[in-house]
Amino acid sequence: MLVGPRSGSALVKNQLLLNTTLSGATETAVVATASIPTDTPADGSTFNTRLRVELDSGIYRRQDYSSYTGSTFTIPSTDYSGANIATSGNDLFVAYVDVLAGSTQEGYTAVYLSDRDILVRVRDGGATPIKTFEANATFTNSNSSVAAIRNSDA
Repeated sequence: MLVGPRSGSALVKNQLLLNTTLSGATETAVVATASIPTDTPADGSTFNTRLRVELDSGIYRRQDYSSYTGSTFTIPSTDYSGANIATSGNDLFVAYVDVLAGSTQEGYTAVYLSDRDILVRVRDGGATPIKTFEANATFTNSNSSVAAIRNSDA
């Protein structure tokens, strides 16, 4: 399950852009060209704290982070060498939820700053594949939910 920023009905993959190239075997920071939105989850013990970083191959790598300040995300030592290079200017977005769902429900809790348009995407390519489900939603100052539909892709 992936929940990320949206515009219209599309996932906003360029919510932020990389300011530096990630190419080392022990990268510990992801730096954006703009300030990170202040309502981005920041406490790894409480929230799902993941980014998606566009590699030069076009693949969006899931990247954990432990904190952020200004325009810099602190990440655990990560290998971005070889086929994992992400060049300055590549896309970067916050994944508000980015998990292999382990139950029938997943949740997201955050500090409300202002309404945020989000896209909810659910898919399963495992032993019981389903068609990709997508829904548009808005994160507001009140509780809400999105009910995903599991249509078989067999």
